[in-house]
Amino acid sequence: MRASQPSRTIAGTALAGLVWGGAVRQVGHGAVHPAPGTGAVELFLIEGAALAAVFVTVALVMTRPALGALIPAVIGVGVGVVIATLGTVTGASINPARALGPALLSGTYEHFWNYMIAPLAAPALVGLAHRALRGRRAAAPSPAEA
Repeated sequence: MRASQPSRTIAGTALAGLVWGGAVRQVGHGAVHPAPGTGAVELFLIEGAALAAVFVTVALVMTRPALGALIPAVIGVGVGVVIATLGTVTGASINPARALGPALLSGTYEHFWNYMIAPLAAPALVGLAHRALRGRRAAAPSPAEA
């Protein structure tokens, strides 16, 4: 049986604690947290917008079959850019499983809901926006009909 990503994250965090002990506890088991002064709404919007930007970029590449081989690189670069630019501002979790294990083992729950919900809401909103835009284009009369 294959373990789920959240259970692997919890197990990995626990294993790190067993191997490195005090050093892992000293950094809060790697729990994600925003920079001081970053509010909950700001955190939610930044984390969500960053992941939405990655999703939109990947979706644009996916719509061009000739670029299909670039999809893994686009994902990697997108995630890397988010981490590099937002790591010190929001913690740049962008993955609920990444935040779960460290939060559970460190007891750090102050912004936990943001790290759980923003990465789920962002792609859903991107999908809804795409559906709405596609529906608008389908309903709009073509220039030949106008």
